[in-house]
Amino acid sequence: MEGLMASNCCADYLEVSKDAVAKFPDDQVFPSEVTNAESWFEQRQNILQGYVDDEEMTTEAMKTTLYNGSVYPTAYPWMTEDVVARSDEVIEKVAFEFASASSNCVVSKSTVRLALSPEEVSEIDVLGVVATRDILAQETVLVDPTLAAVVDSVDRCPACCGPFLDKIENSCCKTLYCSSSCSQNALDSYHTIVCGKDLDFLLGTESKSLSNSTESSIGSKLFLRVLALSLKENVASPLKTSLISRLTPAYNPNNPQLIALNFKDQIITPIRILRELGIDVFANSAYDTWVLHTIYCRLQNNKHGQTFDEICGTGVNPLYSMFNHSCDPNIDWRHDDENSTVTMFAERDIKNGEEMFISYIGKGKGLEERRGKLMPWFGMDCACHKCDEEKLEAMAAAITI
Repeated sequence: MEGLMASNCCADYLEVSKDAVAKFPDDQVFPSEVTNAESWFEQRQNILQGYVDDEEMTTEAMKTTLYNGSVYPTAYPWMTEDVVARSDEVIEKVAFEFASASSNCVVSKSTVRLALSPEEVSEIDVLGVVATRDILAQETVLVDPTLAAVVDSVDRCPACCGPFLDKIENSCCKTLYCSSSCSQNALDSYHTIVCGKDLDFLLGTESKSLSNSTESSIGSKLFLRVLALSLKENVASPLKTSLISRLTPAYNPNNPQLIALNFKDQIITPIRILRELGIDVFANSAYDTWVLHTIYCRLQNNKHGQTFDEICGTGVNPLYSMFNHSCDPNIDWRHDDENSTVTMFAERDIKNGEEMFISYIGKGKGLEERRGKLMPWFGMDCACHKCDEEKLEAMAAAITI
């Protein structure tokens, strides 16, 4: 309960304290916890309602804030270098995957640099994607399929999120796939881990923590898929799996940015998933809560939304995640086959040796709005050439005025 209070999870604190009284009615301490929690919740609700009344906050934002706490994402002090940074082995594997998927780009040292302090720019290598030849506008750069993707519908293929062109059923269960290749891909990766498990509770996941309960459900399903892929690989730590080991979280030690924390969505549900998959988190330290939170932070920093016929979904494409951001991107992406496979293409002509960038936030936004939206990734102002140019223009305009 102290942890929930420290992370400002007042709604979770109230729910947990009430559960404690229900389970231990003779305890002398828990009733006072309920009283404290109710008082705190009411106080916080009144403060936020004041912001809404003054039109400083929307009702949806109030709900999201009220039912979420917050934490600063950071590497745990006991994490070793091999799970904090990408190893040479991981980088070699990613490079091999790029060579197999594309004839015109590779993973290489990026032009982007990390700021260790306001005065110092790090020489720590940031990976990026670089053109290996001249590329014409609209030319395909690479095609990037993934199994780490989910949609909020049982009427689409669970492996690729695509429509059911065919309905293929494996002998083990009644799960349908859109093709024999998808059914085999599922069997070779995650399906044997989840087959026969009672995971129906995820189908109706509803949470007050988010303005949209669908977002909570999709997030839980993606976490399930990633955990299943991890268990199938059977490595020493889920942080060393082929997907998670390449992903980086948004750790910004000099200007940390708060991220939402919800006890049910990010702790209880993942533990319940693992229990259904046969993992006891209290006996198996490989899946301790700090590991789950680290996975969550990496997914949050790398997943992207996908919508098919108004059906919402999300996914992490392993090669897509290696592209860095620019507010003036030269690469865009699309779903050619209405599934989770991403086709990345050039938005303009790209020269040999030029780094390729995507936009993390879309286009058409002003400088200040972009800065705000990008702060969770960078912990500092974006330093792409577009932002630098607009910053200089704004400074010049201010001087002129």
